[in-house]
Amino acid sequence: MSGCYKILRQAVDGAKGMDTVWNIVEDNIAYCENKLLNGQVDCNSSSRTTNVAHFLKLECMQQLVRDYREFANILAQTPPEENLQQTANKTEKKREEPPERKIKTGIRR
Repeated sequence: MSGCYKILRQAVDGAKGMDTVWNIVEDNIAYCENKLLNGQVDCNSSSRTTNVAHFLKLECMQQLVRDYREFANILAQTPPEENLQQTANKTEKKREEPPERKIKTGIRR
């Protein structure tokens, strides 16, 4: 897993934009899912340690997919600068418009 994270970090460091990083993460997700779906589920070895190592490798691959999806979700969100600009615009609009007063019609007692 650390090797995959190291490769991802190098790719992110060399990327020019958020779209490039998002594409890299999506490619990694597709690769890992392909390995999990088309790979060998069990390791028919006579050694218990080899079988355990194979299952741990599959579990690590599943965790990588989860982590990559989380990274993709983070990248899909609005960047903080844009989010701050949007909230600033909303507060300016609220200040410009005076609140409307509701006049109740009817009999007052």
